[in-house]
Parts: sequence; C-alpha cells; structure tokens
Amino acid sequence: MVRIERVDHEDGLYPPACALRERELLAQVGLDLARYREMFPGVDEASEHFVAIEDGEVIGCVLLRTVEGASVGDGGDGEGVLSQMVVDGSAQGRGVGRLLVEALLARAFGALGLDSVWCHVRREAYGFYEKMGWVHEGEEFEEVGVTHRTMRIGRAEWPGAAERG
Repeated sequence: MVRIERVDHEDGLYPPACALRERELLAQVGLDLARYREMFPGVDEASEHFVAIEDGEVIGCVLLRTVEGASVGDGGDGEGVLSQMVVDGSAQGRGVGRLLVEALLARAFGALGLDSVWCHVRREAYGFYEKMGWVHEGEEFEEVGVTHRTMRIGRAEWPGAAERG
C-alpha cells in the first residue's frame, strides 16, 4: 500500500527522495541536485516535500512552495507552485503521481489557504494534469531543453474541493 507523507530536510526520507529526483528527473536533463540548487537557489529549502512510500521505500515525490509575496492562509489570493514531480519508473501507471498531487493540493487549498497552484508541465505529462482539472496557460516553451507549458488549477476547479465539503 502506498502512503503519502510530508517530510522536512531532517527526515530520514528526505535523502532517498532527493536521490529519486536526481536519478529519475534531473539526470534526464543533464543535471544533478547540486546544479539544480545553483540554478534555483532557495527553492528546495523553501518548498514543502511530499513523498510516496511503499514497503519503506520512497517511490515518488513532489514539491510545493508558495509564491513570494502571495497572501497565504487567509483564503486570499495566494498561489503555490508544484515542482520536481517524479515517480520511480517501476511505480508509474499505478496512481502514485495522482496521490502525490492530491496530497499537495489538499495542503495547498486546505491548511495553506491558497487560491491556485501552477506548474511547468512537460509535454508528455499534459494529459495527466488535464485529467485532474488543470488547464493550460500561455504557449509552450523550453526549459532545461524540454518542451513545457504552464498549467494551473484553482481551488474552485479542484475536484477534491467537492469531496471536502
């Protein structure tokens, strides 16, 4: 059974989550975690980290950070950013990614009171996000040599909002 946990940098699950990001996500675009941290200073530290665990192993992770200057926790105009979404190749196609995104959105729209969350989505993942209610914004662009598009979901459009009442 897969469970999702939110971890901090001191948690024992943080290093294996970083290793997974490096192996399955960053290496594919010629980066390692050190180079990522140079390119995006402070992002890793400012983000909340969610991990998917199965049989004691980290099989997926995703990061959530609030946009600097956004109003958080008051139901106002806060927005968050989903980044570094990755599921181990052996676990793909089993709903792990969906569980990670649902946990992230529950946190974003629940405890953090954000109004929307956006992310840069690789072309091959557009359908994954569309099925969960995310919508495209703007045109395609290249980031780290890969075609992406910005996608966003608002609290009102999130299917989980209806389930939470």
